[in-house]
Amino acid sequence: MASFKRNQFGGPITVPKFYNGEGRTFFFIDYGGQHGRAAGNAFHTAPPRWSVPAIFRHQYGALRLTLDLEMTRLDPSRPGFFIADAFPANRIPTNRTCLIGLQAQSYYPLPNASGLPFTRQQNLVLHDAYPESQDRLE
Repeated sequence: MASFKRNQFGGPITVPKFYNGEGRTFFFIDYGGQHGRAAGNAFHTAPPRWSVPAIFRHQYGALRLTLDLEMTRLDPSRPGFFIADAFPANRIPTNRTCLIGLQAQSYYPLPNASGLPFTRQQNLVLHDAYPESQDRLE
């Protein structure tokens, strides 16, 4: 919970080596401000957890095959072209995943919403307080 705070501004006018208004000349500033925080929802896009298990399901509304590029071979029906097979069950085996990538994913929050159709963007909804400030200086 926020605490009550009050700020008042004013003081003597002094110009070093020129004028010392201590006890004679003062200034005051009329300042009005209201600082509050309002609760609201924010929609963000979080990366989906693809790596555990390493499966790439849907992207832009369609199933995407994950190809095993280590098993690339020449295409017998088209000379000069290559073909690759998809991973079994479209899953990358855990022994072939990048450990640094897995650790980096732990810093991202998990999606908590389904997101927009096809793109799956805005799949993370956060409830937070956002500043609402009004300042007036006269």
